[in-house]
Amino acid sequence: MYTMYMTVEEAKKRLEAFMGDSTLTFTVSAYPENRWVAQCNEIDAIITGGTGFDLNEMEVLMVDAILAAADIPADQNSAELLKRALNRTPHTPPQAVQGVETVFYPTQYVLA
Repeated sequence: MYTMYMTVEEAKKRLEAFMGDSTLTFTVSAYPENRWVAQCNEIDAIITGGTGFDLNEMEVLMVDAILAAADIPADQNSAELLKRALNRTPHTPPQAVQGVETVFYPTQYVLA
């Protein structure tokens, strides 16, 4: 059930119930025309995408996707809920498959 407002404490409890002890990582697939899709490796339903390859914007959208999947309002301060556990250096080199490059980013999101 979507909630219009929740306290930080309520959001943390909901996110903790959703994630448990998990860390979440993403595989990013790059498509022609600067399009990309990021899918969570641990929970397939967490997916986001956009255009351009600004890593900061990509990270914001990945965090938004995690919060949306946990049914946490978008206006929550994500910095109080999630933190990045590793840097954003690609773990594996891009692999082109039918014109699509896929990169595993070891960026892990954990509870703050």
